[in-house]
Amino acid sequence: MREYILTADIGATNTRIALYSTEIKLIELIEIKTDEIKNKESFVRIIKQKLKKIFSRLQATCIACAGPVNHKLNQVQLTNSHLLINSKHLNEQFKKENISCKDIYLLNDFEALGYGINKILNSSKSSQYSTKELTTIKKGKPVRLKTIALLGAGTGLGKSIAVYNKDKNIYQPFPSEGGHADFPIQNYYELQLAEFIRKQTNYTNLCYEDILSGKGIVHIYDFLYLKYEYNLKKEQLALKKKIDKADDKAALISKNRKTDFLCKETFRLFAKYYAICLRNLALETMPLSGIYIGGGIAAKNADIFNYLFIQEFEKHDVYRHLLKNIPIYLITDKTLSLYGCALYARQKSTSLIY
Repeated sequence: MREYILTADIGATNTRIALYSTEIKLIELIEIKTDEIKNKESFVRIIKQKLKKIFSRLQATCIACAGPVNHKLNQVQLTNSHLLINSKHLNEQFKKENISCKDIYLLNDFEALGYGINKILNSSKSSQYSTKELTTIKKGKPVRLKTIALLGAGTGLGKSIAVYNKDKNIYQPFPSEGGHADFPIQNYYELQLAEFIRKQTNYTNLCYEDILSGKGIVHIYDFLYLKYEYNLKKEQLALKKKIDKADDKAALISKNRKTDFLCKETFRLFAKYYAICLRNLALETMPLSGIYIGGGIAAKNADIFNYLFIQEFEKHDVYRHLLKNIPIYLITDKTLSLYGCALYARQKSTSLIY
């Protein structure tokens, strides 16, 4: 009987579920909206309905979640969702559905992405990428087997670093909630933006995620609208009404960012603050082997990572030379986190035979 590793990447908006062989070869992939997962019962039911091969024996399950893992309870409360994932409860549901699974693991989503990076690094000896998995934004001068950093904006903002483990011959990532670190205000304009967002959210502090996320795009756009309201044309006012009514406001702002002034300015600021966040991460972690950008917003708006973005990233009075040498890559493979889950499960599971 063939054996499998079940993996899932559960974000606040979208969820991907995949079945891998124990050799970490992708067998089947499905995508659903996270709000279809109401609870542990519906999650297992969806798996059973969509992945017919699930009736074969599962050797391990590994789930990446957009939130910090509570290792004591072995559960994750998603940061931007009401969904709670608990490994014990999942195992009980598996048994009810006559699905056998020896080990269940939970990972932070960017920790899983960090494990997934090993797929790229193992498949190519080149330091300059342009594949279906990765695109080079800035070449730099990477140093082999040094620290790498990961950052990505989507519904929220994820961060992580990964350090090369010589004994295991893989990059080993570490979980982080750095997306909730305070945003560094440099001037009066940014102070105005911060005060505007605080009033909108009732938050005490402004964090990176309040700007670098889907909701952050909307915050910036609404702030700019307030500043330019009396100078806008009829079509701009009409677009604002459409955006206010849209289910996915950030997506509509993105769609109009090349034709509408406010949308264009929103993404100019978004890219600038993205670069600043990346610069701070680089100075904090010294990722001499490179920075990897993930998240849905980057993949859908890849052209914002242009020469202005690079200029902002390298802008530093003391360590410009260091920043200049750090390469930046854009992750374009949607399954990388799932591969990372499979790699982690294969590495950790006591039931797997190598």
